[in-house]
Amino acid sequence: MCRRRADGGKRIAGTILILLLMWDRATTGMDARFPHSEPGVAAPPRLAASSVTSGRSLSSRVDAAASDPVPARASFSIPPEIESLLDRRRIEFSDCADSPHAGACRFRSKLGTARELVESKSRLGDLEVGWFALGRSYQYAPTVYAWTSSGPPVGRTPAADSPPKRPAPFKPLWQDQDWSYLDEPGNRTIDFFDFTKRNRIGDEIVFDVSGEFRWQGRVEDNRRLTGEQNDFNLFRERLALDIRYFGRIRTYLDVFWADASRQSVPPIFFDINHGDMLNAFGEISFDDVAEGRLSFRMGGREQLSFGNQRLVSTLDWANSPRTFDTVPHLLYRSDDLAFDAFWSQPNRVLARELDRAEGDLQFFGAYATYSGLEGRLFDLYYLGLLDTGGKLEANGRSGDADIHTIGTRWQVDRDGRLAEIETAYQFGTRVGTPINAGMATAGVGRRWAKAFCAPELWFYFDYASGNPTPDGPSYQTFHQLFPLGHKYLGYMDLVGRQNILDANVFLKFSFDTRVTFLIWYHDFHLASARDALYNGAGVPIRRDESGRAGRYVGNELDLLLVLVLNPHSDVQIGISNFFAGTFVERTSRTSSEAQGGTFFYTQFSYRF
Repeated sequence: MCRRRADGGKRIAGTILILLLMWDRATTGMDARFPHSEPGVAAPPRLAASSVTSGRSLSSRVDAAASDPVPARASFSIPPEIESLLDRRRIEFSDCADSPHAGACRFRSKLGTARELVESKSRLGDLEVGWFALGRSYQYAPTVYAWTSSGPPVGRTPAADSPPKRPAPFKPLWQDQDWSYLDEPGNRTIDFFDFTKRNRIGDEIVFDVSGEFRWQGRVEDNRRLTGEQNDFNLFRERLALDIRYFGRIRTYLDVFWADASRQSVPPIFFDINHGDMLNAFGEISFDDVAEGRLSFRMGGREQLSFGNQRLVSTLDWANSPRTFDTVPHLLYRSDDLAFDAFWSQPNRVLARELDRAEGDLQFFGAYATYSGLEGRLFDLYYLGLLDTGGKLEANGRSGDADIHTIGTRWQVDRDGRLAEIETAYQFGTRVGTPINAGMATAGVGRRWAKAFCAPELWFYFDYASGNPTPDGPSYQTFHQLFPLGHKYLGYMDLVGRQNILDANVFLKFSFDTRVTFLIWYHDFHLASARDALYNGAGVPIRRDESGRAGRYVGNELDLLLVLVLNPHSDVQIGISNFFAGTFVERTSRTSSEAQGGTFFYTQFSYRF
């Protein structure tokens, strides 16, 4: 029965692909037949910096990449009452400049503005200034989550006659938020929470306060391939304080609380974290270093994210995101180059006490991103992982390991034609066995930015090596390090980037700036029949060392609807179904474990 469902799913996927190819042919030249006449639409897209380039971006031309993945059909006229508030704020700020307590004066002005904005927000049906207003020129761009976009974040070179780009303060890394646009003399954006940003103590100390509330409701039926059902809620709150001194020195503190309702199965280790830090570091920066900015961070806690998050990510999908301890971190940012060098210790999530570093694990490396070529981005990296505590195993034995990864990533975004390639090779030793492993990802896509619903289509193939024999002369299972597997290998997190072959198709529709609908279909096979199936956390969950269970793991269909309510808040509704293949059927102990699985979730998030 499961095989019939999987075959039926393949036939459906094949039909979809044929229709999409017909759509591609039908829409060739659509830009000429249906010119976009609305104001503010950008010219052909340019490539954006990845998450490693956050903070001081590679170039101002891609600053809002993660927030505006398609041209925003926004209203660029400002309502009269907002114009009045902006004019009055400008006059009050000008008067505050002559005050001996200029910082306090500006804060009182922003509080007064916030009170008046509350009144306008109470008019829920007013899409110009009410609570559901979105895409207006006086607003900043909303957040885009990593797992709601398939490929790299995309920015565009604006047309000569287009209005200025809306600010995009939220970045893939929370500590890279940028509210400096509020200090610009010509700033014409306004928000209720402006009173929490760019506040001053004297002339040389500036601080921002930001935060988030997130709720998820989940319904899981055999999501872990254990035959169990689990319905529960997840809650997360975070609060961050960013203080900058004399334009050169910075301290950053980011605290959070994560909790869960009662579950019918043991909770995953990152579901609960009763009070901890996501970031806590100091930073010193130097401008005009080789035409860029050089910074050094040092502290007790930092989140790391590089490239397109295939190997290193904050894992923001999790209720308790990933963190690293004792992180000396060197950063360089210029218009065309970003470079990071770091050393760290991965943290172990502890539910009811402060997370602790895995003292016998060390993670370090260097990551460079070059964006000096039009429409192209090039990454080169080295990542090292040392285990001196015997936490890793190889060929049935536990012991020390040193895992070294060298890789590169290349992506293209030219005139709506998309491509991405990432490859990595691992070497070293694992429990005394030489490592010879690798991974590769290749994807091609197309974006019809000016067509109805701005469809974006990708064809991807992901490969990560596995051990051909349990006791061979080398260890060939790729180690996925610290990834955002949820983004690339199925929303059910049944599959990790280890011993896997995944041919997948991604299709996204963007209905103006408010609604996005995603379809993602995966076809999973083991790279080696005698190695295990590893889940999203890299844990082996099924294995047949004889190889007789075969390699066909199954198929997964993911559907996701994202509704942006306003620049602060959004709602996600997702449903995923896993169609079990022969490997899952033959390695199951019970009939319920041999069935497919279903995952349904809803999420509400509010950020400021």
